[in-house]
Amino acid sequence: MAKPVVHPSFLEPSYGWRDWHHGPSGSAVLMKIEAREDGTERRLYACAPCQDVRRLVPALRAAGQ
Repeated sequence: MAKPVVHPSFLEPSYGWRDWHHGPSGSAVLMKIEAREDGTERRLYACAPCQDVRRLVPALRAAGQ
């Protein structure tokens, strides 16, 4: 089976809303993708400080990519 193509923006920190501290940040990466009951996805992002404090692992590293 072919590996999924990962968009480069998921690998680089970006600026926007952060789900763990509920505010903006310039150092966040994708942490988790949650499936919703309606079939859509919710993407959760965390900044570097939140990753350190909560020992979060980015989604791509957790998946072994």
